[in-house]
Amino acid sequence: MSDSFRGVAAHLRTGPGDGRLVDGLVAAAVAVPVFVPFVTAPDVSPLGFVVNLGTVVPLLWRRRAPFAVVLVVAFFATAVSLHDRPGQTLQYGALVAIYTLADRGEHPWQRWGFIGTLTATTPFGALLVKGNDAGQFMFTLPLPITAFLMGMLARAARERSDALMERSVRLEREREAEAARAAAEERASIARDMRPPGPGRVTTPARTGGVPGVPADAEGGTGGCRRTPGGLRTAAVRRLPR
Repeated sequence: MSDSFRGVAAHLRTGPGDGRLVDGLVAAAVAVPVFVPFVTAPDVSPLGFVVNLGTVVPLLWRRRAPFAVVLVVAFFATAVSLHDRPGQTLQYGALVAIYTLADRGEHPWQRWGFIGTLTATTPFGALLVKGNDAGQFMFTLPLPITAFLMGMLARAARERSDALMERSVRLEREREAEAARAAAEERASIARDMRPPGPGRVTTPARTGGVPGVPADAEGGTGGCRRTPGGLRTAAVRRLPR
């Protein structure tokens, strides 16, 4: 069951559309808690609808352009916090965008520059402009940092998985190349063993110890045999007079 679930998840991540189906599902999931206050809140406005919508729609492009998406969502999230008609208990879209930037951001300066700017400016805006208390401030800054760290962990796990996959493919190619080289050497050895003897040489057993493959002269003698360093006798075949 777990293998089937992982297979479905991998297909959704890498299937047609470069993961657009997953991005659409994530955006739809974020839209639910964002727009529920429009039904229950006493004070809503068209501008509030627009700025809240701006924290949801860009998530459709979150993995194709993570840095641009996080900038757009951060702008609208700030507008939601300032307009507050209605606001958001949690900045759902911003958390997803920050996570995606940490996981999918192309350049380190994008990831660390954004989270550094957020960490430097959020306390001022939350404590002095919005007047958050300690409990509200816990949702304002630590949660985005947590989302960023989770994205970095996901990035590290994905890069490790990619490295293991690349190593596995490389080893498989090396094994295939080694098998092909061994097969080629075996074929060459068989071809050498099956090669017919040259003209003027006889490879029948001679009366020089009865060793098969040792050439003999036409009369069956040793024909000027000499002993090789390996101990075998070899001789040139004498041609019969015509």
